[in-house]
Amino acid sequence: MSAHLFQLANLIAIVGWVMLIGFPTWRNTPKGILNGIIMILCFFYYCLVAEWMYHGAKGGFDSLANVMLLFTSERAVLAGWIHYLAFDLFVGLWITLDAQKIGLKRSILIPVQLLIFMFGPMGLGLYILIRRRKTGELISAL
Repeated sequence: MSAHLFQLANLIAIVGWVMLIGFPTWRNTPKGILNGIIMILCFFYYCLVAEWMYHGAKGGFDSLANVMLLFTSERAVLAGWIHYLAFDLFVGLWITLDAQKIGLKRSILIPVQLLIFMFGPMGLGLYILIRRRKTGELISAL
């Protein structure tokens, strides 16, 4: 069951990334990703965490040893993976929409998107630097 959910979550996330990178200006891309794909991933995550907690989760967030103990369960690792998929896609969507607002060229944005897809925080950090260089400011919401 976990292997199938892992494959399904990956496939769903890939569809989101294809939409984001391939069709960033299509009017249905943001809604489809946020209200569809990310919400499905959030639902999977919720179910996994609820099931895992119901069955007596071991570990915690107060020490590295306890965090490592959290990830001794296959279902907890799967939940962690889906967490990454959902958050990275959300950050990718947010950056794509922000890049459109500031007029960033797609030729610059696509490598950033790919970096977010593979190494989330590295792509986010690169985008912040690119944005600051282009606009003189960090993030408009901050």
